[in-house]
Amino acid sequence: AIKRKKLSPFQKTKIAFEIAEGMEYLHSKRVIHRDLKTGNVLLDGDTPKITDFGYARTNLSLVMTSKVGTVNYMAPEVILGNNYSFSADVFSYGMTLFYIWAGFQPYNNFKNMILVCQAILDNIRPSIPDYVPDPIKNLIIQCWDNAPDDRPEFSSIVDQLQGPEFRLPE
Repeated sequence: AIKRKKLSPFQKTKIAFEIAEGMEYLHSKRVIHRDLKTGNVLLDGDTPKITDFGYARTNLSLVMTSKVGTVNYMAPEVILGNNYSFSADVFSYGMTLFYIWAGFQPYNNFKNMILVCQAILDNIRPSIPDYVPDPIKNLIIQCWDNAPDDRPEFSSIVDQLQGPEFRLPE
């Protein structure tokens, strides 16, 4: 069995920051990951490694409408089969942040994937527990916005995570 050790708030913030940095780098190289989720982020201590580029794409001139990824982390526009871009990864990052801080999968209480899809499309998001710090809550809410154009870019997320409200004691 895998032993999971509890991460400190500092470690969670470091992991969130480094995932955002990695995604900012991918996006700067015009790569969309398309399946960002906790299962595709491996931890080496408290250093995250983004993995599984099986769905990643670089040719953005192609219209991307295929439903790829993991439903619990999938942006509404991806579920609908609409054209989508980098902001779909930001939505998935919001769900990943939720998992890191809440300690459980988004939509873990839903019976099946169809209900999860419907909830995402209806703009029903998981309840963020009270123990999640407000700056993190606010970032999660920004990232999982239903409107792709209203989600921040990773460069903005990296900047936010370097702000004074995210500086946590080690």
